[in-house]
Amino acid sequence: DGILGRRMYALPLDEVRGIMRRYESL
Repeated sequence: DGILGRRMYALPLDEVRGIMRRYESL
């Protein structure tokens, strides 16, 4: 979704890494 994309740009790289790990856990 576009909203998720915008959030990723707003969050720092470290935050994005944490989100990526959560998706991998699923």
